[in-house]
Amino acid sequence: KAIDSNQPMNALMRLNQIRPGLQYKLLSQSGPVHAPVFTMSVDVDGTVYEASGSSKKTAKLHVAVK
Repeated sequence: KAIDSNQPMNALMRLNQIRPGLQYKLLSQSGPVHAPVFTMSVDVDGTVYEASGSSKKTAKLHVAVK
């Protein structure tokens, strides 16, 4: 899949470009069904980063920002 140079890259796209093959893990899902909170993690060079969001996609993006 080619990256469109006109499309602005978010933190997740950038991280995947400079560090391909990172494994994101779903640590937990909490909260009520209508307002879940997902917590994701990623290990970058031995450092584990965690973040939460209202969807898995949002949590993954927040982890990439960290």
